[in-house]
Amino acid sequence: MASRGLPLWTWLAVGVGGLAVAAVGASVYAGAIDGYIASNPNFGSDFYHVPAPSVAQSLQAILGTSLVLTGCVVAAAASVVRLTSTRRRWLAVRGVAAGLFPFLLAALGLKGWFLLVVNTICGDCGPPSPPNPPWPAFSAGADVIGGAIVVGLGLFLLLVIVAIRRR
Repeated sequence: MASRGLPLWTWLAVGVGGLAVAAVGASVYAGAIDGYIASNPNFGSDFYHVPAPSVAQSLQAILGTSLVLTGCVVAAAASVVRLTSTRRRWLAVRGVAAGLFPFLLAALGLKGWFLLVVNTICGDCGPPSPPNPPWPAFSAGADVIGGAIVVGLGLFLLLVIVAIRRR
């Protein structure tokens, strides 16, 4: 019986393309944070006057976040198609890729975010952190990458369990 959907290799290309878009988005997002840190070298020393990012830095962070979200959605959709007709080994490979890739995104995109948060919260280890940091675009990107980690681990579990249960 012939399949009416796209061939397996097409879905593989779509999934790898989604992963590439997400990786580029994480790099763009990290560039926005690195640009903010470079333009405000003393952002952690004056707790009460944390400078807001420029419009260009915010737009760059939003663009990176959008690319990460789009790439992750495309890659997640491509990883769950044709589950019934895919061999056990390929399901396990998909699961491992889905579980490991978000950590690559975190390594690319969140290293500057952690520096930003740690220096703001505990730059002088004095007063508590501000209730609303002045960089909502950076926070949104960190939330998207954190969500990608959770979804990636969920896909890992789903695909590995399906591969194990497959005869």
